[in-house]
Amino acid sequence: MASTPEQDRQELLDAIQELTQSVKDNSDKLDDAVKKQVSSRDKDGKERKKLLQGNIDLNKTQNLNTLRLGGVIRGMFSLHGMLGNVRSSNDQLVKSLAQAGQLTRQNYGDTLRTFRANNVSMTQAVAAFGDVVSMGMTRFGKDVLLMTGQLKVLGIQTKGLLQNVRFNTEVLGTSIDGNRTFAEQMVSSAMRMGTSVDGLVQAVNSMRQATTNVAAELGPTTAKNMQIAAAMLGQSTNEGQKMITDFMTSIMAGPEAFMKAGRLGVTAGVGMSPMEIAQMTVAALGRVRDLAPTAGAGAQHVFAGLEQFNIISREDVVLSRMRNINIKKLTDSQLKEATANVSRMSFEQAWQNALFSVQEFAMKAVVGIANAVHRFGAIIPMIAVISTAVGLIVGFGSKTLVALKSIGGLIASIALFVKGGGLMLQGAGATAGGALFSSFSANAAGAVAAQRVFSRRLLASMLGRLTLVGAGIATVAMLGNWLMSQPKKGKSSGTASLAGLSGGLTDSFMSDFKTDRDDAKAQRQESIKIQEEQLGIMRGGLSTNPSESPLYALTAEMSRNILGLNRLVELAEDGNDMARGTLNNSVLNKPIGILKPGG
Repeated sequence: MASTPEQDRQELLDAIQELTQSVKDNSDKLDDAVKKQVSSRDKDGKERKKLLQGNIDLNKTQNLNTLRLGGVIRGMFSLHGMLGNVRSSNDQLVKSLAQAGQLTRQNYGDTLRTFRANNVSMTQAVAAFGDVVSMGMTRFGKDVLLMTGQLKVLGIQTKGLLQNVRFNTEVLGTSIDGNRTFAEQMVSSAMRMGTSVDGLVQAVNSMRQATTNVAAELGPTTAKNMQIAAAMLGQSTNEGQKMITDFMTSIMAGPEAFMKAGRLGVTAGVGMSPMEIAQMTVAALGRVRDLAPTAGAGAQHVFAGLEQFNIISREDVVLSRMRNINIKKLTDSQLKEATANVSRMSFEQAWQNALFSVQEFAMKAVVGIANAVHRFGAIIPMIAVISTAVGLIVGFGSKTLVALKSIGGLIASIALFVKGGGLMLQGAGATAGGALFSSFSANAAGAVAAQRVFSRRLLASMLGRLTLVGAGIATVAMLGNWLMSQPKKGKSSGTASLAGLSGGLTDSFMSDFKTDRDDAKAQRQESIKIQEEQLGIMRGGLSTNPSESPLYALTAEMSRNILGLNRLVELAEDGNDMARGTLNNSVLNKPIGILKPGG
């Protein structure tokens, strides 16, 4: 059965509606895709921006670290980095030797040789020798000098230990080697126990008067052993160090001490060893605990009576109750090992130790230079002037000669002015400056020849000439400034040329790529514009015919499709640009900041 026109029209409308619905569904999907793409792009953009900033910061940090590392290496291996303050060290060492009356080349070399290969830097060695000289102990030998340098390495004050060695040597008359060993043992023992080295040394040194008394009463050996016993008891405590030395003084030095020791059941005798003195001190403290009154009301009066009769004191009671007061033997000297450990762990110390021989050679060379300067000091200023002039001539060539000629003319003219009593004479071989001033001289020649007395005319003439001298000097100064400001001609380096060529090729490629991409985008936009105009014409024609509304709806959905696809393309291009920007600024795409020569 043949279809009627009405049936055909209905089928066409149904098909158009089905197509329109399909296009609408696709448009909805495109809208969803655009929304998701925009949302993803925003999120991805933030992450990319964060990553990009992180890459930039990391790149800057790497470049900065590279520059710093390069600067450290360059500074280390520069002449100044290798030699250090050789001039200053030489000056300090020479002055110290002069103060000690030992300023000879032999003593200079022997002093430095004492510290060689002993983990002491040149600066520390010179400072150590200065301390020994200031204490008047240069005659105490190389071992004391080396000990002082090792103390410098460890950062320990040297004055107290040197005082102890000097006191025990000069007052008690004991051996220098034994006194140095005791000083090193105090340092090593305090280091091992983790207590204050300076505190222990100061506590022992505070017994100087008591030690002197004991030396007179019981002999110098007992006096020295009393110091050792105090160090044995005080090495494990900080607050108790001074209290221990005060208590030992109260039971060993003087008649009152003899009586107090007897009341506590102990007696100090001649020739007691350090261990015997330490044991006597501990026994006396035990007796103090027994005699101490019970804490509470009225104890004040008991203590007052005990102190009045020199039996015990409140400080003695507190010391007797301290739990960390024990007898411990002193540790053998570990200064050599300690300074070696510092060198192993400290880069600066290891570096300075390694350069000791180089600096020693340089310092000896400085001594020779000083002797040469002393001999030829009178002509050094002349050499400096000649060297400066030669440098100027070599640097600026003929221009310098012209400038010097002008300056010479001015100087000669001034000399003639002074010598002639105000007349600028011009003769054979007259300079440019003399010719310049001759015209002014002629005006005043008659006045000067007629009378050699002061006149306003003569004064005016002289002022005119001086003004011209100033103008000439200013001109020469301007000429010199011009010479110094001339740029130095030179050829660019091959590295810079290659870098410029590479950069030019890269820029050319990126420029062409961007141009092609922009052209494609412009063509796409033009095509969309034409399509939109055609759809607009269709939309306008259909809108006047209500019966064609299905076609109008289809046209509208097709417009949505075109716009959605264009938006997706633009979002994709934006994503590519962001990715490209991230890669261009990535640390992996950047060279490490290698230092340029001289940079």
